[in-house]
Amino acid sequence: MERATVRRMPQIKGGKLMVRKPSNKMRPNPPALMVAEPKESRSFSLDLSLGTLENIVVKNGQQVKSGDVIATYQNATIADQANEQAQSLNKLNLAITNAKTNLDSAVQKRNQLANQLAQAKKNVQSLQAANDPSAIEASAQLDAAQQAYDAQVEVVNQAQQALDNANLDFSDANAQVEQTRKKVTTSVTAPFDATVYIDEAGKSSANTPYATIVSPGTIVQATVTEYDYNKLKLGQKVEILPVNDSRKVLGSITNISTLPQSAAVSNQASAALSGAGNTASGGTTISNYSFTVEAQEEIHYGFSVQISVHLSDITIPKEALVKKGEETFVYTYKKGKVHLTKVTVKEQVDGYSVEKGLAVDEQYIVDPDKRLTEGKEVEVFE
Repeated sequence: MERATVRRMPQIKGGKLMVRKPSNKMRPNPPALMVAEPKESRSFSLDLSLGTLENIVVKNGQQVKSGDVIATYQNATIADQANEQAQSLNKLNLAITNAKTNLDSAVQKRNQLANQLAQAKKNVQSLQAANDPSAIEASAQLDAAQQAYDAQVEVVNQAQQALDNANLDFSDANAQVEQTRKKVTTSVTAPFDATVYIDEAGKSSANTPYATIVSPGTIVQATVTEYDYNKLKLGQKVEILPVNDSRKVLGSITNISTLPQSAAVSNQASAALSGAGNTASGGTTISNYSFTVEAQEEIHYGFSVQISVHLSDITIPKEALVKKGEETFVYTYKKGKVHLTKVTVKEQVDGYSVEKGLAVDEQYIVDPDKRLTEGKEVEVFE
């Protein structure tokens, strides 16, 4: 009886692949425990830069929407600044009143000089028409009246500019007061829809958050080695297994890190998803990459879980393939006999992806002997 080595589709644990039970899932090995976490969370602690915590406006366990107020602060120092700035507005308002008075006086004098100028022009015209010798003196008086009027027009312009400046100073100062007053009270708001949890100790200690908000939804952070990194896909289906019960919670991969999380030295053999003999020995450094799984139903935060990633590809080593003409086969093993099974494969970096012909739970001969034939009985070891 022939002897042959068979392989099953591997079970993968925590990014390290083991050739054991038939499976197309990735699981931790050794069974590493991960923790269920909220999809989003945010803690709020005392912030002395905002002033004094005046009021927490929500209750423990309350549901809030994004933008809802959680707490308010009062800043007495800024309140004093606002009061001082408000007092300065009185002085600026007085400056506006004085500028208006000066402008009114300047305009009134300009109008008087305008009347005098008009009368002087009429007088000169009348004397010149009568060929009166005093017209020369009247012309000199007209020139003086014109100069006085022109000078007063400049005074009016300056008074108007002073009033404009006073109004602008008041407007700027008033805007500054309003801005300062807005800082007296600061509202802390929820950045997303969530449930609020209040800790009374946090009202007097910056070391303890006075409020923590937790969004709906559960995620699990997991890792995978560089050997299996390319097997992960966004949207890939996942089973989440809480260790405290027998539930299987469905989920999917929502994020895959492009940067390595850490590198570990491994002296044990590693294999690809197919069970191919990719081996890292002699202290080879293996990089780990994090990925995020989102659960389809709630898992209590902090509960320990394991995850199984559903792998859509079946990969086998090149040595398992048998070429007959243009067709490709593998020897599958069932009930002590081998069977020549036609497969459709696609070459990959770590072996050949089986597109058709081989099921996940089927055993196959890893390195078939050329003497093997259809239906031949063999003795196998795993």
